[in-house]
Amino acid sequence: MKRILFCTFLIFFFGISNISYAHHQIAYLAPFNNNMVAFISSGHRLPIGEKFAGLKRYDEALIIDPSGKKIPIQTATDMGAFGFSVMPSAKKGLYILSIGAEHYGTKTTEGYFIGTKKEAIKAGRKVIESKHTFRYSKSYRWNGKGAAPELKVGHAIEIVPDTMPEVLKQGDQLPVTLYFMGKPAANMIIGVNSMTGSDEIGHPDETDKFLTTYKTDANGKVVLKMSDSGWMIFMAEKLIKNPEPDVDKLFYSTTLTLWVEK
Repeated sequence: MKRILFCTFLIFFFGISNISYAHHQIAYLAPFNNNMVAFISSGHRLPIGEKFAGLKRYDEALIIDPSGKKIPIQTATDMGAFGFSVMPSAKKGLYILSIGAEHYGTKTTEGYFIGTKKEAIKAGRKVIESKHTFRYSKSYRWNGKGAAPELKVGHAIEIVPDTMPEVLKQGDQLPVTLYFMGKPAANMIIGVNSMTGSDEIGHPDETDKFLTTYKTDANGKVVLKMSDSGWMIFMAEKLIKNPEPDVDKLFYSTTLTLWVEK
């Protein structure tokens, strides 16, 4: 019976995912049967993503409870398009799902190679471009009235609400600050997607792949409008060229998912 309920829960929130190549990291957090359920995926396609790389590929996968305690996600069921983990939620208040991953990736004439440029060349690949990538994702979710931990979790790039309302409704506005390396990031783009309004997550400068885009002010601040109901996905990225030996680009990305009521 619980399995049937959980499958119904998945269909209700996400539907069926398309398969493509992975890029952006996506995470969702939702209450279910006295638990918090963490969904982890990556990709360019909604509703949930395209690929779960397994927990070993993540440097950080944890839930922060209302007291601020960090609870590592030890296991996650691989559903192909995503992984999920059920975590107890005895405490009332705000929970945060926090995910981080770092890796080297090299584009070659034979496809994408997970590893450094030197490793790709050693494997006999002809290198086009190499990246050192840092991907982060967060999801905030209330489980009844209660305490709330620090909203800023310390990612290298991070969208942080000024406050996190217990309920967000369609049409509401949420002031946030975008941080990069702990400092407010001025004049950076935040792209917005939703489950019903878009099915592809591009890069922030690809405005046709977003419902809308925002630009932070001189203090890294911007007010985000909850233009749709259901899951809203906000993303930002920072690209640095020729940052270190044997790397062409240093790439940072973050996604923030929020549940919005009608």
